[in-house]
Amino acid sequence: TKLGKPFIVDAGRTSVKVLGTHFNVKNYASSVTQVYVEEGSVLFSDAQNDKNATTLKAGEMGLFKGESTPIEKMKTANGNAWLTKKLNFENSTLEQVKTDISNYFGQTVVLPNGLSRCLFTGEFSDPNITNVLDVVSFSVGCKYTIRNDSVYFEGEGCN
Repeated sequence: TKLGKPFIVDAGRTSVKVLGTHFNVKNYASSVTQVYVEEGSVLFSDAQNDKNATTLKAGEMGLFKGESTPIEKMKTANGNAWLTKKLNFENSTLEQVKTDISNYFGQTVVLPNGLSRCLFTGEFSDPNITNVLDVVSFSVGCKYTIRNDSVYFEGEGCN
C-alpha cells in the first residue's frame, strides 16, 4: 500500500484487495474472473455485493462466475498454468483435474460422478489437450469424447 491506502485491483465486476502477496488475476470476456494467489493473501469480492467475498491464501484460486453465484474457492497447483505453461497434478481428484483442464483449455469438461474421486498424478509441460486427455483417461481407466467445445469422460474408472 502506498500512503496507507489499500491496493485494490478492479477486474470487471470484482475487486481484489491486496493483503501482502504475489497473485494473478484473469478477467474473461464471459464475466468470469479468476484469481490465483502464489504468496500471501488477498480479499476477493464481488464489487457490487461485498457479502460475496472470500480471503484467498497461497495455493488457492477463486472463481467468480456471475452475480447470482458465490465466489468459488479451491486449492490448486495450476492457478498460474496459463503463465507457466505447465499442468501439475499430485494425487489430484479427477474433479480437480476437470476444473484445471477446463480453465487451461477453455473447454467445458463433463465428468460422471463415479469418476470424480479417482486420483491422478502427472505433469505436462506446454500441454496440448489431446495429450492430457489421453494420459488422464488411460491412467484412470476411462474414455473420453470431444463434441463441439466440450469434453465428456465416460466409464467406471479408478484403476
